[in-house]
Amino acid sequence: TRARKMFAFDWSEGYVSPFLPSDADVARRAIQEAGVKAGIVLDLGSGKGDLLVEAARQGAHHCVGFELDEALNTEARQRLASQGCSHEIVQKDFIKGCVLADEVAALVDKH
Repeated sequence: TRARKMFAFDWSEGYVSPFLPSDADVARRAIQEAGVKAGIVLDLGSGKGDLLVEAARQGAHHCVGFELDEALNTEARQRLASQGCSHEIVQKDFIKGCVLADEVAALVDKH
């Protein structure tokens, strides 16, 4: 059985927020608070990959991001590749449809 931790933000307005890059210090603290030292990290609304890059720096062996914006996905892929981290960036609206749980389970199971 794998230990799993979740780190979440509250969108009080009930909608997907616009892209706002994470400050490097905030990303570092968020990943430390989540206790990432290895394993798989999933970021919903991953933007340009700030949290995923920091997770890779702190030991995550595989990073998965879900993001709608193609340009942000391209940047995230490039940044994660430069870290030498195994990764997948999925261009998808994770709020529409209920297939996310199955997709996440499949991604986790193959790593």
